[in-house]
Amino acid sequence: MAGSGSFPGAVLGAMKLANACCLPVKYPYLASQSTVAAPALEGWHRHKLRAIAVALAAASNVQAADNSMHPTTPRSAAALTASAQIGNVEKTLDLVRDVYSGGYQTHLSPGPLSHWLQPFNEKREAIEQQHGLSFGFQFAPIYNFGTHSSPDNKTANSAVDIALRWDGAIERDGYKGSLDVFFYRRQDDLLATDTSAFNTARGTIMGAADSNVGGSLNSLSNLSWESLIFDGVLDVSLGQLFLPAMFDENDILGNDRLSFMAEPLANNPARVLPEADTGMGVGMWVTPSEHFYVGGIVAQANADGKYPDFDAFDGDWAHMAEVGWTPHFASVGSGKYRLSYSTVDLSTEQKGAPGNSDGWNISIEQELGDSVVIAARAGSNDGNRNDIKRMVSSGIVFEHVFGYELDMIGIGAFWAEPKDPARRDEYGTELFWRLQLTNSLQLTPGIQLWRPSDPARNNAEAVFNIRLMISI
Repeated sequence: MAGSGSFPGAVLGAMKLANACCLPVKYPYLASQSTVAAPALEGWHRHKLRAIAVALAAASNVQAADNSMHPTTPRSAAALTASAQIGNVEKTLDLVRDVYSGGYQTHLSPGPLSHWLQPFNEKREAIEQQHGLSFGFQFAPIYNFGTHSSPDNKTANSAVDIALRWDGAIERDGYKGSLDVFFYRRQDDLLATDTSAFNTARGTIMGAADSNVGGSLNSLSNLSWESLIFDGVLDVSLGQLFLPAMFDENDILGNDRLSFMAEPLANNPARVLPEADTGMGVGMWVTPSEHFYVGGIVAQANADGKYPDFDAFDGDWAHMAEVGWTPHFASVGSGKYRLSYSTVDLSTEQKGAPGNSDGWNISIEQELGDSVVIAARAGSNDGNRNDIKRMVSSGIVFEHVFGYELDMIGIGAFWAEPKDPARRDEYGTELFWRLQLTNSLQLTPGIQLWRPSDPARNNAEAVFNIRLMISI
């Protein structure tokens, strides 16, 4: 298949790439293929920006290539989406595996990296088949540029994610035990303006990327043992738990490195969770039928969060409950519908804030045929902990754009009510186009339009984004 010989063709490919970044579902009965990629950041200024310009120019003049190092069956169109909730180890590894396996159209021919990685990929594929051990690495930088003139109108951040799973480390009749490990690094000060300063200059509470870490953050956020009992009817996870990957998930609206980049379209800022204070806990899900599950999590709510904290069993706990319906409609395809409730109980003396906070959430994803997925999220809380009291977001993604299986275009919108009565409602939209340039490389240009919550900011502002993703 010939590739587009124009810049619009290259941009279209980038949008498809963004869709491929979404991941599949957590639960065994929803298993589906998907594709992950990892961006490489432009943000160390002019020479990095030139590199991105060169990549775009090349994409507009190179024929589309079948990037398979060894021909394989193309990625299944039955997957709910080619993106995944951040931190979901199993889904992330499914996407990485799809990426290096090839068998799909890319905008550029396989580069040196693909050839160099071929022996490595063949070796790790053999290890997975023999021992059930799989692992993947993603690097994804994002550059944001605001159109209003100010000293803080540009910022850059990066993400490094490392996932490892020992699938079926122990298997007996009716039982399967697996080890999940997820490590991430976030850095939001690659330029002089970090994410917080960029948001303040825009007059917004939420950000153009879900990356507000105040410099850098390293975290072994998940180190857990998953037990599937009674042939998967009962699913129990025990250990250091990464809660966003286990509770109120949304593959389309849950990962700023694979799908939408704006924080309210890549997260749920109205959800009540301990966030960086999450520690060890136990989660349990029961799947009594193919299309229904119910479960809950109890976890430390005053832990360090960057590693298993054995000193944080002090009575501060987070409790979560969720019910899910996962139907398949013959006319349109599969869906995921989740209703969840959470509460955090912290001592006022330790946190200097109200001890209790609770909230409700809704998460929806639904296929509309083979290449379109719609998604929505809603959250509401009592305003004790979160800067955002209520929020609604929705988006639609188009996959297999112009014949590129891993390319994706996304259009989304959001509305949020801050808890601060001095601020007005904050809302906006986003458009992105993800392009699969090679097996390992995605490029995603995007644009966001924000109406800030700061009443002193009278005009809406456009924010341009560029994201790279390198997956190994």
